[in-house]
Amino acid sequence: MSNTANVDLRSLYSMGVLKRGLVSLLHSKPLDQITISELCKSCGIYRGTFYHHYSGIRALYHDVEQDFFEQIEKRLDNADFSHVDSEFFSSLLRYFKDHLALSMAIYSQASNSKLMVRIWAIVKKHVYPAILAKHPDFDTSDMDDLFVFLIGGVFASIMRLLKSGKCFDVKKSGNMLAAYTNALIERYLSKETA
Repeated sequence: MSNTANVDLRSLYSMGVLKRGLVSLLHSKPLDQITISELCKSCGIYRGTFYHHYSGIRALYHDVEQDFFEQIEKRLDNADFSHVDSEFFSSLLRYFKDHLALSMAIYSQASNSKLMVRIWAIVKKHVYPAILAKHPDFDTSDMDDLFVFLIGGVFASIMRLLKSGKCFDVKKSGNMLAAYTNALIERYLSKETA
């Protein structure tokens, strides 16, 4: 996110309008086809105001994406990874569902590999220490493959739920994702420690 420590309320408002406007436009076209003029017109913001805050569309998108990942990381910071619980997944699902337009925009614009690498880095920061605390002699050399596989599956499941447009039970879906994740991790750990 831009440095908001020295930003006044009008600037915060303008930046918020631009971010929401970009997310809205991303539903109809890819990022590289959105112009600054088009964005400003749809937001009712002057081009000068846009350039006061951002150097271009990609810089604005970077801010939108950064806000999204900060929210994911905030949920990860509050999770107990000694055993992945359903509340963690329910919290993520609630955020994605409550911010559906943003979630779908990020998912549709980021290449899957870029998105997965970013999420993997966040998860690695939080999950690996929890596993090593529980299993200090554990060899983590191929754990990266497990988590790349796991994150890809979990994220695809979450996006499938969101894309379906159906109303889904966040708690039930969180329980399902936690059960699958824990079963896979426990199976992997038991194979490695046997």
